[in-house]
Parts: sequence; structure tokens; C-alpha cells
Amino acid sequence: MQFPSSLKRQRCGRSAKIAALRLTDDWATRQPSECTRSAEELAPPARDLFERLAVK
Repeated sequence: MQFPSSLKRQRCGRSAKIAALRLTDDWATRQPSECTRSAEELAPPARDLFERLAVK
């Protein structure tokens, strides 16, 4: 089961007494990327994660 990120922030924020802030400065923009030699050679859990993160 997946929870919306807002719910995760609320749950973690209460228990850890932290707040999440959205960064809007130009330097804060990130382009996530992942790489591997061969997705077929990854262990099944790693391959599942790789496929989930991959932008199609």
C-alpha cells in the first residue's frame, strides 16, 4: 500500500517533530537519474525499484 507524500510528511513530522519545506530556489531543482549496466542483471527487487523510478 502506498501513502500520499503529504500523509508521510504528516506522520513523520509528528513523530520526529520536523517540518517539510518546499524549496523553490533555482539551485534546488533536481533531475533524478538512475543508471545500471543491465537492468536484466539486477536482482528482482532492485529491478522493480529501477523500473518504478525510471521515467518512460
